[in-house]
Formats: sequence, C-alpha cells, structure tokens
Amino acid sequence: MDYKIRGKRVDNGEWVYGCLIIDYISGKHYIHQYGNSVNESEKVNQEGCLHFMCFEVYIECIGQFTGMYDKTAWDDLTILEQKEWVIDLGNTYGETKVKEVYEGDIIPYHFDSRIYGVVTYGEYKNPNDDKFSTHVGFYLKWNSENADMFFRKDLRYWLSASKVVGNIHDRKENEDVATSNQA
Repeated sequence: MDYKIRGKRVDNGEWVYGCLIIDYISGKHYIHQYGNSVNESEKVNQEGCLHFMCFEVYIECIGQFTGMYDKTAWDDLTILEQKEWVIDLGNTYGETKVKEVYEGDIIPYHFDSRIYGVVTYGEYKNPNDDKFSTHVGFYLKWNSENADMFFRKDLRYWLSASKVVGNIHDRKENEDVATSNQA
C-alpha cells in the first residue's frame, strides 16, 4: 500500500493529498500533491537540485489514508465530489470504491447519530477481548464513554455499514454530523 496523506493547506484551508514532507529545521509540514511532477530546476548544473511544488499544511490536520473505503456509491457523490475524484485525484469515472477513509474522519453509529467514532491509528482493545489481547491499526475512537466500553472499535467492521459524514477538522461538517443521519 502506498502511503497517502491528506492535510489542510495553511494558505487557503483547502485539502491537499499526496506525500508528507517534514522540514525538521523549521518544524513545518508540507504535502507534495499527487499530480505535481518533480522537475529539474534552473540550476541544472548543481548536483541534487530539484524543483517541485508542495503546500504547507497544519500539523493537527494531517491524516493518513487507511487503505479502506466507506460504502458510498458513485451516484451518492455530488457533481463537485465526482469532479474532484476524477480530475483532482486522478481516479476512474464511476468507480465503486469512491470515498477514501482517512485519520480524523467521522463515522456515525447507525442507530443513534449523536454517537460517532473518529478514525484513529494506534493500539486498541475491543470490549470482548481478554485482558492480554490488543490490536494495532486503524480503529474508531468513540465520542461516548458507554460506546467506547461496549462497541467494537475495528474500523473495517463499521465501514461495511457506514459512511463517512465529515471530519474533526472541518467545523461545519462536524456540526452537521447529528443532522445528516436523522432522516
């Protein structure tokens, strides 16, 4: 699996997808967007000089692609989302796997939209695990203490029945979580 990262640009707040670059001197984080080629710079005779475009992103908004997709169908996407999927991300028109899942995405509990999980990476335990069992990978960190004690946490289980409704970094989408699934 390729490591695909998304981040929110510092200059305009738009999401950008690609490879993470960390400048350890300045402490800034950048994403080299997929589709932006790497070319030799005007300093052709200087060894190791490359010219490429990358965007500074907010550190707290960086999230890795899980390698999984939610159950969103192509026809569920808006025209703008279809355009982004095909043109901006370079994918195929009409694909069945269309909504990529990233760290920080929100997945609601399908019986009560006030309860939701945030996609997280790390070590976790499911409620029915014995005291020696632990898992490492992408999981849902539930917003309710009761849900965290009783619901499974493994992400793949929930993606078979759920759709991503937003992410923790976009305030408007975060506020719409409760209303988007009450229909």
